[in-house]
Amino acid sequence: MKRLLILLILAGVFWGRLDADGKVFPPAAIPTEVRIPDQRALLSWSNGVERLIIETRFTGAGNQFAWVVPLPAPPVVEPASRGLFPTLLHLTAPEVVHAPPRVWLWALLIGLCLILAIRMRSIVEALCTFAILTIVAGMLLPAASMTKAGGTSGAEVEILDRQLAGVFESTTISGKDPSALREWLVREGYRVPPDIEPVIADYVQEGWVFVASKVRRDTSEAVAAAMHPLSFTFPSPEPVYPLRLTGVGNGNLEVELFVFGPGTAICPGFRVEDSRPTGDEPKSPSRDYFVPIGHLSLRHEALFAAAAGAPWATRLRGVLSPARMTADAVIRWAPARQRRAVLYSHEGAWRFMANITVPALALVVIVQVWGVRWRGWKPRMAWRRGVMAGIAAAAVTALGVAALPKVPVRVETRYRPWIDALSLQYAVRWALRAGLDTHAPVTVDAVRDFIRRELPAMLPRVSSRPLSLRIREEDAPYMYSLRPRTNGVDLIFHDATGGERERIALPEAP
Repeated sequence: MKRLLILLILAGVFWGRLDADGKVFPPAAIPTEVRIPDQRALLSWSNGVERLIIETRFTGAGNQFAWVVPLPAPPVVEPASRGLFPTLLHLTAPEVVHAPPRVWLWALLIGLCLILAIRMRSIVEALCTFAILTIVAGMLLPAASMTKAGGTSGAEVEILDRQLAGVFESTTISGKDPSALREWLVREGYRVPPDIEPVIADYVQEGWVFVASKVRRDTSEAVAAAMHPLSFTFPSPEPVYPLRLTGVGNGNLEVELFVFGPGTAICPGFRVEDSRPTGDEPKSPSRDYFVPIGHLSLRHEALFAAAAGAPWATRLRGVLSPARMTADAVIRWAPARQRRAVLYSHEGAWRFMANITVPALALVVIVQVWGVRWRGWKPRMAWRRGVMAGIAAAAVTALGVAALPKVPVRVETRYRPWIDALSLQYAVRWALRAGLDTHAPVTVDAVRDFIRRELPAMLPRVSSRPLSLRIREEDAPYMYSLRPRTNGVDLIFHDATGGERERIALPEAP
């Protein structure tokens, strides 16, 4: 009966441990590092019309920036919302596994009970052992469930269109002579490598056009953070993302592509990181504090317009070698299948692998004990097999942890992100109430300057802890945006989906 006493003590220890760890709202692990790809784009295609939104990244002064995009047909060029891609990144953030249930502890307990039961000769003691096992399993199951939780410039180059799109001046050109096209680009101030002519020649032969865009010279000095994406809408028989021009003289390129269409998007060289149906509209009530997981919310106005009614959204990511960029990326559609990327914290990776290898090791040990007790196996050989299984389990665990995608995380309570966001949004509102001069004309520039000047002094008053979230003027989750109206400015606060949470008319009524 001494063994039964030991088991009862172990059960009491586990009971106390599980009760102490149980939480109604488990903490959430949030990545502390976010990788930014070299190129990021949104592609939406329906009924032969493609909309391609490209976000550009560069360093240096904004008014020295210029770039060229080849397209299969002359496009309509428009500025796109700066908050579009931050919203997409927030909505399709990977699942972070930080503290999965300790299944390996359960396996150890079951293994210990079974080993003792096999070695016991008394049927009464064996039945009592399994009764204790059942009680402990009943304690573990609730704990595990709680932890889840146009004109012509020359004979060779034809200018099809000139458009002003936000801070960009875009010129759509075509031609039959690749050398003339290259010379035009160089003459207009675009950096064009000498070995680009063969690629231009291929595009010319296929009837493509080129959209050359640069920051407008008549604007004030621009910085990288102030740049907005560009949207190109054009007819195309199939969804295509141009890569051949980018691949000239380039090394490996990391590309992130958000695709909206009839099903899961697939493309050679890209892996599917997220795939889910779309839902919601900007007109629907928008007070979400948490990101919906079952679908990709389209409450963000610019995202809703870009999706063009597509029923499915896919997030693709790939690291493309120069050999991969000798052809453009053509999107194909696979049957719709929901998928979400998973990342692991270092602790989560160890727990995940231990939940696989420890139960397997426990099973091997149980079999060896059973063989020695009932089948007459030699204890020495059984011991060797157990040791070898332990070494194999340790090796598999270490290799698995090394192979799993890991990311540094910080642990917050589930409600902390939106509590911080609400605190910051109310700080903006209180700062405006405290000192905005309503006797002078209330314009977007006046409100923007006031917030930039007064908000730092207001932040310590709204929270006793340092706020990890930083608020900025952007139509993105938890941020705010300003929109002019006839007699003032609308201050808009955004929720977790990027949708409108609250709209305040400035100046506010007394």
